[in-house]
Amino acid sequence: MLSVVAALAIGLSGQDGSTPVRSPDGEPATALTVFSQVYPNWRVSCEPEAVRTIRVAFDVELDRTGRLVREPVAVRPVDSPEYRTVEASAMRALMASAPFDVPEGFEGGRYRPTFVMSRVCANE
Repeated sequence: MLSVVAALAIGLSGQDGSTPVRSPDGEPATALTVFSQVYPNWRVSCEPEAVRTIRVAFDVELDRTGRLVREPVAVRPVDSPEYRTVEASAMRALMASAPFDVPEGFEGGRYRPTFVMSRVCANE
């Protein structure tokens, strides 16, 4: 279903970016670059300290121009106030980031990016 699920989850899970992430077919994971555009728009408190370990994944579908085809859906949400706050703020950032800047030849598709609070809180 998702061509770059594993690569994207690894790439957006706080890796330092020094190792290129590739999709299962060996192509550069351009989706990694596309979904990295969410982080500058993500506004959320990094307190309490425990929120820094929260990871939020969404099922997302983009068209060729970087527009959302439909509203993203959270994957495996957790029933806690901290998680709900982080998830809601990540959703707002994801929605605010669209349409995404996409490279020429981007074909769109379905993705499951994972966004991590540790990356948001790293610059505090």
